[in-house]
Amino acid sequence: DNDLVPLIEAGVTTGDYFFGTAVGFTIDGEDPANSSWMRYINHNRRLANAEAEEVENLPAIILRASKTITAGSEIFIDYGLEYWDDRVP
Repeated sequence: DNDLVPLIEAGVTTGDYFFGTAVGFTIDGEDPANSSWMRYINHNRRLANAEAEEVENLPAIILRASKTITAGSEIFIDYGLEYWDDRVP
């Protein structure tokens, strides 16, 4: 996430909603004009029904369902413990 530092300092993003890719690119979901529906995926460790995976040798992320997701259901992934390191007092 070092490539986000200049953007965070410039106030363009908070850096809170991004995926790092296998080739070092960052996919930032904060700006609705430059992101996709994946920006609406939320965290819930207990109810997680999907997993985000890096694509080897590509600046891409695959979202894979880990449980059945019915139409209209919210998509949850587990952001991981490190996500909360700087966010929980």
